[in-house]
Amino acid sequence: MIFLSLIVRDELIEKYSIIKNIEKYIQNFIIILYAFLPIGLFIYTNYFKP
Repeated sequence: MIFLSLIVRDELIEKYSIIKNIEKYIQNFIIILYAFLPIGLFIYTNYFKP
């Protein structure tokens, strides 16, 4: 029983760490997005004027 609970706990920790990695990846993506937003707006206003 203890062995089984250890296995389950390890699986939960693995899933939790995967979720944490995904959250970190999304945060980095959002930071990059916000960094490139002004550049994109600048290019858009300069080169794609209607």
